[in-house]
Amino acid sequence: MNFTDFVTSVIEQKQIDAGQSQDAALIAAGMRAILDDEAKALQPDQSVALVSVTFDQLNSAEPDQPVRFETRLDRKTRTLVFLSGTALSGDLGVLKATAIYRIS
Repeated sequence: MNFTDFVTSVIEQKQIDAGQSQDAALIAAGMRAILDDEAKALQPDQSVALVSVTFDQLNSAEPDQPVRFETRLDRKTRTLVFLSGTALSGDLGVLKATAIYRIS
């Protein structure tokens, strides 16, 4: 699977399959894709551009468990969108992210 297919799959499923869940870089890439997609969905008629993103690794994913993604809109102004997200393996948080997008 190439990276574009990986990102498309993550966005559609909102998770990473168990076979790829031990790779922290893939989890971060999946989280970024989910956040980008969420920001675009909030502003479908305008463009959004990433201003800042922070990832905090909390734990390693549980073996043989998929990693699922949850996002939350923290705040939205006329020009900015503030999002956060968590990657979960079972009930264990493995990655936390915060992102700011500029609306133009």
